Amino acid sequence: MGCVLRISVAVLLCGALASSVWHASAQVSHSVAARVAVTNDLALHKTAIESSAYQGALPTEDALRAVDGNTDGNYFHNSVAVTNVQTAPWWRVDLLKQANITSIEIWGRTDCCSERLANYYVFVSPTPFSSAAVSSTLRQPGVVAHLITAQAHNPMVVTFNATGRYVMIQLQGRNWLQLAEVVVHGSWYVPPHQTGVVTPLYPTGKAGLPRNKPVQFAWKPFKGAANYLLHLWLVKQVGSTVIGPTTPVTLSVLVHGKTAYMWNVRGVLPGTYSYSLLPEDAYGNALTPWSPAVQITILGS
Repeated sequence: MGCVLRISVAVLLCGALASSVWHASAQVSHSVAARVAVTNDLALHKTAIESSAYQGALPTEDALRAVDGNTDGNYFHNSVAVTNVQTAPWWRVDLLKQANITSIEIWGRTDCCSERLANYYVFVSPTPFSSAAVSSTLRQPGVVAHLITAQAHNPMVVTFNATGRYVMIQLQGRNWLQLAEVVVHGSWYVPPHQTGVVTPLYPTGKAGLPRNKPVQFAWKPFKGAANYLLHLWLVKQVGSTVIGPTTPVTLSVLVHGKTAYMWNVRGVLPGTYSYSLLPEDAYGNALTPWSPAVQITILGS
C-alpha cells in the first residue's frame, strides 16, 4: 500500500517547473548520465541530515542515502534522500574537517519528478549553519552561495573556489527535496606553513601572584591567528610533592580576538604551574606546535 500511495502522489505532482537561468556567479554544467562510480568524494559516508524525511524515516538516516556513493536516481532502489513536502527543505553534510572545495556534483531523482530539483541554493560554510532560513544563511559570515534556477540534470556540477566544512542544498519554494547523491570534489585544507612560536610575555619566573587576584597571561600576537588555546597545568602544589608536568587538563581556555592577547584566570590554587599556548586559524587548525612551556608560581593569600 505504501508503494502505491507513493506512485500516485508522484504522478499527480510531477509538472513543468523548470527555468533556464542560474545565478551569474555560479559556474554550472550538466550532463545526462547513468549510474556511475563516485571517486574523489570528500562527502562520501560523512555525517548528513535533512530538514525532514519522507514516510516517517529518520532525517539523520535518510540523508545518508545522498552520500552512500550510489548515484542511482530511482527512488525505489533505496538510494535517494527525500524530504517531506515543505517550504525551503534542506539537506546538509558535515565533511568533518575543512576542505578546499572546487566543485559539487548534484544528482537528482530520475524515475519521476526531476523538475522538483530547481530554484535552489548550494551553500558552503566553514562553520555550522545557524539558521534554516535562506535569507539568514545568505547573511551568515563565511558562507559562499550559488543559486541554481535551472532544472537539475544528472549531474548538475557547480564550480566553487571556497574553503569550508559544511555543505547545504536548499530549495527556495515549497516542494520535496530529492537527492540521489551529493559529491564534493576538492582537497583537505592544510593551513599555511608557519615558523616560530607564540612568545609568552608574562607571568613567568618565580615572582608569583596572590591567589585572590586574577592571573593575567599575555603573549605576542602570532600572524594569522584567529584564536589561541591556553593550557595551564599543575607541576607542584604548595606543601606537596611534584605531580607533573602531565598532559594539560587543569584548564583549557579558548581565547577569541585578533587584538586582545591576554586572559585573566581566577581561582587558581597556590602552586607551581606550567603553561603553553597554541595559535589557531579561523578554521580551528593549529598554525604552529605548542609554545615551549613556561613555569609560574602562584602564591597563597
